[in-house]
Amino acid sequence: INISLYTLDSEKFEISQGVRRGLLDRSILGVDAALAAGYRDMKLNYVMESKDFLSDLLSVLAFANARNLTVVVLPLIASLGAKQIISLRDLNELIRSLGVIREEISADEAGIQRSLLTLESGSRVLLRLNELGNIGPFAACEKCAYSSECQEGIFPMRLSDSGVLSPCLANPT
Repeated sequence: INISLYTLDSEKFEISQGVRRGLLDRSILGVDAALAAGYRDMKLNYVMESKDFLSDLLSVLAFANARNLTVVVLPLIASLGAKQIISLRDLNELIRSLGVIREEISADEAGIQRSLLTLESGSRVLLRLNELGNIGPFAACEKCAYSSECQEGIFPMRLSDSGVLSPCLANPT
């Protein structure tokens, strides 16, 4: 299970999710319910827009650490309209500046390298190490208007809180 969690600030969360009161509280309850039900291989996805969002990242890392979860940190997809986007290289440098005590590098079937970092705080962060280029496992990726700039890094289907299935975040239709 991967759950998107970009902030623990309820006001920011509601704005980013379309102003649905109580959604952050329900999301946190959902994480805790999944853990209580025995799901241990759960990850939190955090999309980093820029260095200005470091305080949100730190709060999500602390939340995850308290629950023994890993945070997958990704750069924002350029096509989603961010004003100041952090590069994958800068993102890696930023995370490493938080203090790394252990690193495990792996690659998936598509050759995408990832690094699992354990930080001095005890938090675990999973980072992609290489740009994706034209790697895309779905036929729909080839036809997508955003494929040339997509840097999403995770390809599974998404299930929104409203029950809608989506093949990616860049083109949710």
